[in-house]
Amino acid sequence: CSDKTMIRFSKPEHKKAHLRVLNMNGQVLKAIDDIREDHVVIEKGQLCPGLYFFQLYIENKLSKKGKFIIKGH
Repeated sequence: CSDKTMIRFSKPEHKKAHLRVLNMNGQVLKAIDDIREDHVVIEKGQLCPGLYFFQLYIENKLSKKGKFIIKGH
């Protein structure tokens, strides 16, 4: 079981991107700002097993959204 999840996306060079991880209630649990690469690695850290959603913004516009599952040990 990995302690990381990678999300890949495409974005124009020099554009600002940020990502939000939300729980099932829509609460933001993690925020990753100033993403410069074409991917972001989410450290599962304190996230409990369950279903989570992510929202990727490029230049403050929603560009991609999705979900991922964290499995229990």
